[in-house]
Amino acid sequence: MLATRSRRGQRVISEAAAAIRRKGPERVPVSEIMAAAGLAHGGFYAHLRSKDDVVAQAIGRMFDAAYANLLARTESRARGLHRQRLAPSHCVDLANGCPIAAPSGALHHAGRGSAMSHA
Repeated sequence: MLATRSRRGQRVISEAAAAIRRKGPERVPVSEIMAAAGLAHGGFYAHLRSKDDVVAQAIGRMFDAAYANLLARTESRARGLHRQRLAPSHCVDLANGCPIAAPSGALHHAGRGSAMSHA
């Protein structure tokens, strides 16, 4: 995995993370990610090696953000944390909700024989 340090590359990863949460990794084309980042589709490989690289970095970013959010909430108030993490809003706003809940909602979209159908 190529670590992406450029601002544009980071923007691509951020947009990919949001799109993956909404639709699942198999239903998000590179062209959609690049358009959301405000970049030309042809510039994709200037920032990243492959779609798999984007997916891996985006999922890593999702869990890093969730972990940071968890730490911030537990440091300030441990009581009621379960209500915040399992809130219905995480199902409605997949782009910003729990990264564990988002991909599981896309499993029914996965085709037979795909990696997602065996998860």
